[in-house]
Amino acid sequence: MVFEGGTEAGIDWLIANPVYHDLKAQAPDLAGRDILLVSAWDDRQVTIEGIMLPLYRALVAAGAARVRMISFQDDHGLGRSRVELAQAVAQWVLGGGA
Repeated sequence: MVFEGGTEAGIDWLIANPVYHDLKAQAPDLAGRDILLVSAWDDRQVTIEGIMLPLYRALVAAGAARVRMISFQDDHGLGRSRVELAQAVAQWVLGGGA
């Protein structure tokens, strides 16, 4: 998304429209899709307990039947888990999703 007025205008818009980037609030719209949630146990930016698990639960509560969550013993960048991540994503894609 490109905002006229530069970065500050974009940040102002995101602050004024929090539902736009609140994935839990978007769960009903996402529920009919195949969803693979990827997380890392040592991620301090997108924590499993604070963000990923509540998102997973919101998706299930919204009726998502094809949602899968996988976690790696790694940090936010998943740098130590690249091979395992690639294998998991390929398996998910080739297996038809969740």
